[in-house]
Formats: sequence, C-alpha cells, structure tokens
Amino acid sequence: MWIRQRGRTLMAATIIAAAVAGCSGSAGSNSTAGAAGNAKAAPAQAPAGAAAASAPRALPALGRPPAADRSVVYTAELTVRTRDVTSSADQVASIATGAGGYVFSSEVGVSPSGGAATSATVVVKVPPRSFAMVLRSLAGLGTPLGRNQHADDVTDRVVDVAARVRTQQASVARVRTLLAQARTVGEVVAVESELTRREADLESLQGRQRALDAQVALSTITLRLVSPAVAATRTSQARGFLAGLRSGSHAFVGALQASLTVLGALLPFAVVLALLVLLVLPLRRLVTARRRAAAVSR
Repeated sequence: MWIRQRGRTLMAATIIAAAVAGCSGSAGSNSTAGAAGNAKAAPAQAPAGAAAASAPRALPALGRPPAADRSVVYTAELTVRTRDVTSSADQVASIATGAGGYVFSSEVGVSPSGGAATSATVVVKVPPRSFAMVLRSLAGLGTPLGRNQHADDVTDRVVDVAARVRTQQASVARVRTLLAQARTVGEVVAVESELTRREADLESLQGRQRALDAQVALSTITLRLVSPAVAATRTSQARGFLAGLRSGSHAFVGALQASLTVLGALLPFAVVLALLVLLVLPLRRLVTARRRAAAVSR
C-alpha cells in the first residue's frame, strides 16, 4: 500500500515538473523569437535612419497663392468729338450690345436753330471683362477729347453686407420660433412687432446687397458726343469787349431779376402798412381836435 501511494506521488511530481519545464521553454522560445525579430527589423530600419541623417529631406515646392476674388466697380467718362453725332450715338448701342451690355440712358441735344444734333450723352452698362474693349471702341468713334476712368474696390463692403444679411436672417428665424411659442395675445403682438422690424432691416440689407452685386456685375461708361462746332466753342475761351459786354449784361439782368423778386415779396406788406397809416391818421386828428375843444371850453 505504501509503495503504491509513493509511486502515485512521484508520478504527479513528474507531471508537474514537465508542465513547468514546457511553460519555461515556450516563454524562452517566445523571447528568443522576439529578440530575433527585433534583430532582423533593426538592420532593415538602420539604413533608412542613416539615409535620413546623411541626406536632408527635400521640401515640397511652394505654389503661388491663389488670386483673391475681389469685387471691383469700374466706371469711366469719355468725351469724343465726332462729325455725325446721331450716327455715332446709334453705333454706341451696337457696341454695347455686342459686348454683352446695353444702353442705360441716351440724351441727344439739338441746336436752337434746328438741324443736326450737336451733342449727345449715352450711358452704357457692360460686363467688366469687356470694359477696356468697349472704351477703345467708343474712343474710335471720333477724336477723344478727355477720359476719366476709375476703379473702386468694394470687396470689404460686399463681405460686410453678406455677413450682416446672414446674421439678420438668423435673427428673423429666431423671432419666428418665438412667435410659434407665444401663448397669449400680448406675447403674439410683441413678437410680431419685433419680427416686422427685423424683416424690414433684412429687406434693406438685401437691397444693398443687390445694388452692390449689380454695380460689380456691370461697369458703367458715360459717353459724351459733341460736334466740331460745340467742341470748338467749349475749348476756346471768350475774350475781348464783346465777351465782357455779354458777361456784364448777364450780371445786370440777374441783379435786376433779384431786385424785382425782393420788391414783389415786400409789396403786400407795404400795401397793408399804407392802409394802416391811412386809417390811423384821421383818428389821431379827430382825437386831437376834441382835446383842444375841451380845453377851450374850460
């Protein structure tokens, strides 16, 4: 009996020792495999680090900054001398239409004696991309006498108005939400009043935004066409005795008109004052005579 129990104990101890030895071996093999893996990975990483240390990494090429999207309003005034003002004014419409624009307004002046037109003022609206081309075409209608060109950068105003419109739209939306949550008549009236005010402010801002967009979308060119006679009259200065006499007569007529105007304004007051004097003087004389008569009787 004792021999069998001892044999079982030795067998159990042998099994436990074998299990411990197996765990140690597996742990050792794992450690060895990990070390071998690290040893294999290290030589593969070393050349990359060495290459990075020996040769600096090339920087990416710097690209040009994108062009800013600016909002610019282009305007110009042009004076051209032409032999046939009417024909040139008709050609302006063709030039503007061919460039994608249109004639905004047109005014033709005729001399008092009648006959051909002596001057014309035409305002055209054209896209900014055609602005320079249209200016050259209009200058080619005759002899340019003067030009005034201007570019106004309104980007800040466009951005500011757009931001205000968005803010006001959000404000209107919040007030509408409050209106939906109102319970009493007083709350509804108060919220509706505030909503009306904010919607009016929003419409005003949107109107400014549309006006700015229209100015940016279409450039404005004001063309003045003059005949040779009108151009000569405007460029030459009047001198001499006749010029002085003419200026003096105009000044005299102006002073006379001003004096007559003042006299006409004072005339009603003078009439009323005269009537008062005519009424007061007889009464004063009558009172004075009665006083004298009373003094004599005493």
